[in-house]
Amino acid sequence: FKQAYKAGVWSFEPRYAHAVEAAQAAAAAEAAAAAERAMFLEAWTAARSAATKERPSSTAAAQQAWKSGPHAERFTSLLEFALSQPGKCAESAAALARDTLGLLRRRPEPDVAAGLLIEAGLLRRHDPLPLLRIGRSSEFGSSLGAAAEVLLSAPPPDPDASTRMDLTHLTVYTVDDASTTEVDDGLSITTDEAGARLLWVHVADPTRWLTPGDVLDAEARSRSRSLYFPWGAVPMFPRSLAEGPFSLGSSSSSSGSHRQQQQQECCAFS
Repeated sequence: FKQAYKAGVWSFEPRYAHAVEAAQAAAAAEAAAAAERAMFLEAWTAARSAATKERPSSTAAAQQAWKSGPHAERFTSLLEFALSQPGKCAESAAALARDTLGLLRRRPEPDVAAGLLIEAGLLRRHDPLPLLRIGRSSEFGSSLGAAAEVLLSAPPPDPDASTRMDLTHLTVYTVDDASTTEVDDGLSITTDEAGARLLWVHVADPTRWLTPGDVLDAEARSRSRSLYFPWGAVPMFPRSLAEGPFSLGSSSSSSGSHRQQQQQECCAFS
């Protein structure tokens, strides 16, 4: 029934069936939305609590769990809002992100969203937000990954092949952390026939592999250099290249605080 006022008299009239169905649907939708919000708040509180006790070993795994969970839409909109440049976030995602921030009683700002994601272990505390907001990350798109695989399987001719010297018999020492996989330079010490010490400086030569103007060259130019952070690196090239033929080597042995690279072939300037 619905209340009606006619000729100065209040009365109740039956609703039409379609009006009843619409009202029931609206009430059900409102109840479902309230339940979803309550469940999200519970899940988010649990995630923050767990992250406070022990940081997740992988933010990528934690993100994937949210993306495949019941609150995927809220999470992806919050992440997009946090990592978008001002005015670049899709309005639908921005609206849901602002709603989520309001639900969490936080200001509707990208930096606040990023802070929440860090608290929940879904972004690393030292993630370079300015870089992520212009699309720079430690990951590369599928087209660049495919280009790297083609390069590995079919290296281009070496324009300097006739002037290169085989120095693979030298032992190369690098001053790097034990976890370093992208080795740019190293040192060797030899003795000449007169007994004099010779110090060799070796610098990896990725230009031997590159074709000026191709997609890998263009991506490297846009990144300009590899960046190193407390949690890892954002390389110039896909890791299969940066840690492979573009590096002085990945096979190593250690003695005390020294890491030794030996007999790993790599084109270099020496």
